Amino acid sequence: MDLFKGEYTPVINPFQLHDNANKDREIDLTNQQIAKALEEICDSFGQPLTSQMQTILYNCTSVLLDKE
Repeated sequence: MDLFKGEYTPVINPFQLHDNANKDREIDLTNQQIAKALEEICDSFGQPLTSQMQTILYNCTSVLLDKE
């Protein structure tokens, strides 16, 4: 099967969670992973995140992850 033919587009969505009984825990772990990745990206450009930026980032990604 050729995945790159036709109308198929592969997508990686870090905000899509699997259905499970431990949703709050999965949201927290995924949120930590996303926040750490973005923090490392900003650090690599010499622009570290302030504590206020980290707080806003954590809260915004929590809302996105909890969205159904």
